[in-house]
Amino acid sequence: MVFSSRIRTFMLVCVIASIVPAVIFGEPRLVDGQHGGDPWRNILFDFQTLIGGGLAVFAAWWTVGAMEKADQAAQVRHNQIIEATVFREKRALLRAEHHMLAYTKVVRQICSRLTSDNIATIRSKGPRVLTTVYNNAITFVSRLKRGFAHEDWIQAAHLLEPEMIAISMEVETVCDQFLLFSPTQEERFAPDFSPTEDQFEWLVGNNSLLVVHLCEKLERAMEGWKIV
Repeated sequence: MVFSSRIRTFMLVCVIASIVPAVIFGEPRLVDGQHGGDPWRNILFDFQTLIGGGLAVFAAWWTVGAMEKADQAAQVRHNQIIEATVFREKRALLRAEHHMLAYTKVVRQICSRLTSDNIATIRSKGPRVLTTVYNNAITFVSRLKRGFAHEDWIQAAHLLEPEMIAISMEVETVCDQFLLFSPTQEERFAPDFSPTEDQFEWLVGNNSLLVVHLCEKLERAMEGWKIV
């Protein structure tokens, strides 16, 4: 594009240098007998219509070239803006993904232990272990639920596809269900706290398995996030 612009400028200078001096300073043709005068000036006046048409074509070519150059510059600026926007959106997705995966992986590990087969083993280790397992499950499921209100997730929310939105809502719903009968944080961390049979049983079985299943589903969906 720079080379083409230089060619147009050089041609314009040549045209001006060949026409203007001859018209202004060339010897005019004598009217009597139509002879004499500057030959180049005579040619310019004899073919002025043709030359004018050529200059008009040259001007149009110059204008089109300038417009193409302006369009290309505008396209470059547009691409730069798009790249900057995509970069910000990618960062938002990566932050949201990293933030949410940190919770889902821990929740899966904890809730996968809350099965009917493991109840007897957990209880056999005493009330302290039972309370610790219970509090860990409640704590990290609560953090997972709050993760959907985290700034990183909110910034990426407008990038979510309908399928991801549906999965996110499912995870939030199952978290609410999992925490339905949980005591407050102050009660859970009181020195004499121990979960009741009903409270512990509520976490075991279908509720814990559903949490694990939906966390895995959410993780698979996040692996497919991309900016088009």
